[in-house]
Amino acid sequence: MKISALFVLLFVKFTFSNPDHSKVKRLTKDGKSDPLTWFILQKFSAIGKTLGKLRDAVDENRKDAETKNSILQNKLEKLETSKTQDNDDKLIKQIEDFKKNGLKKIETIAAKNGKELNSFRKEIDVIKNGMVKKAKLGQLENKVRTIQQNVRQIQSQMTNLRRSSVAFFAFLKNDLYAVGSEVLKFADVRINKGGAFNPSRGVFTAPKQGIYQMSCTIMGFAGHEFFYLVMKNGSVYSYGTTSSGGHFNTETSLILMNLKKGDRVYIQHRHIAARIHANKNSYFSGYLISG
Repeated sequence: MKISALFVLLFVKFTFSNPDHSKVKRLTKDGKSDPLTWFILQKFSAIGKTLGKLRDAVDENRKDAETKNSILQNKLEKLETSKTQDNDDKLIKQIEDFKKNGLKKIETIAAKNGKELNSFRKEIDVIKNGMVKKAKLGQLENKVRTIQQNVRQIQSQMTNLRRSSVAFFAFLKNDLYAVGSEVLKFADVRINKGGAFNPSRGVFTAPKQGIYQMSCTIMGFAGHEFFYLVMKNGSVYSYGTTSSGGHFNTETSLILMNLKKGDRVYIQHRHIAARIHANKNSYFSGYLISG
């Protein structure tokens, strides 16, 4: 379309730019060409030659551009190859430097951290041993305080027993493994003033009405809880439980009871099966305060 339009424009320019085109004769009746036809053919021939020259120039320019493009492409490839090689060389050099210097630094840091870790472990061991010793000392101190408290209670009870007309004191004779709701029998009787305590049954029966102080101390085995009840005439009067620690654990119940003549008081096991320690560590006692 562009070439056809060019032909038309050139034709119009060359034709109407001639001031004598109206004088050119057209074809004769015998078919011979007139000057106008010859003129048009000449113009088209000149246009064709011009177009050929333009085409040759375009082809030459295209070949030249392709040649230059190929040269530039080769140069770019060479630059990329050279750049890649330079980067590879730098990377290899960095790796070699790391092998020589970096690994040494890492080994130095690791050795230093290893020494610090060993020192830290030693400090932990020292602290741990100190804590264990302190914990054992604390347990021993607690046990001493418990024994001192029991001694004071026994001394107080012995003093009151001497003043009372009704009093009893009995130790658990043998270690006991209690199952179910059995009554604890304190068979090692030391005092039974008035004869109100029955060691074979573990029951104290009030010989007369009055205010009584009753006491019970139970020592449980290490790692076990021992649950017990202070009973009055078959009903729960008080609860008691030894703790489950790493050593023997003692629980004491010291209570006041308003008893009538014939009321029965005893210690009964409750809950899960467990053991209690004898050897003068568990006992049951009571005496009349006023009546």
